[in-house]
Amino acid sequence: MKKHQLKIFIILAICFSAYISYSILYSEKSKAISWVKENGGTIKYEAISWLPTSLKRPFGKPVHVYMNSNKLINNNFELVSKLTSLKDLISFQAVNSQLENIKGIEALTQIEALFLSKNNISDLSHLKNLSNLAVLDIRDNPVDNLTDLKQLKNLHSLLLDNTKITSLEVLSELNNLEYVTIPNTSIKVLKPLDNLPKLRQLNIKGCNIPKEELARFKKVHPNCFIVESTDFNSKKF
Repeated sequence: MKKHQLKIFIILAICFSAYISYSILYSEKSKAISWVKENGGTIKYEAISWLPTSLKRPFGKPVHVYMNSNKLINNNFELVSKLTSLKDLISFQAVNSQLENIKGIEALTQIEALFLSKNNISDLSHLKNLSNLAVLDIRDNPVDNLTDLKQLKNLHSLLLDNTKITSLEVLSELNNLEYVTIPNTSIKVLKPLDNLPKLRQLNIKGCNIPKEELARFKKVHPNCFIVESTDFNSKKF
């Protein structure tokens, strides 16, 4: 085979390979979109102003998936791994969806916001490597241990209302935390939050934190707004 023929062959082979790869990706993306719709969810392409990290992407638009309640098949998050074909997926919402197992969520490596409140989730181990995660809402879940969050250094907002946690020790090194909510939990010591330089709002409604501990914390964080009363509507993170 002559040199110019070989070059043409190589070029055609590269083009064909690229076409096959694109076809596969497009097919997987279509399947993911179909899966979301078939399971009662919606996909939105938009910018959400209150998310703390930049939503600009070099290609396409940011993707947000919203699953309606009680629609996830067999309470199994593993099927959501199909969404990895949505390369710009940055937020996922499955509120009141009877979720017990979030295995598979670790595949969503670009995710920045997860809204999983009002489920039956107790194991957070599948979150530990989601390094881009900035907003995590796990309110109203039987979570009693936050150890698996200790590597989530980009966490900005953490909502823990009505969980079974008894300690905030894991949060002591999450230096980007600005917004933390712990209403109706058994937390009584706030010292792990002392060294969080960006903390600006803490919601402790319904917590039995000793007056001395709360006074001490207020001295450490004089600029942190503390929500103590059920009459106050907390700021949106």
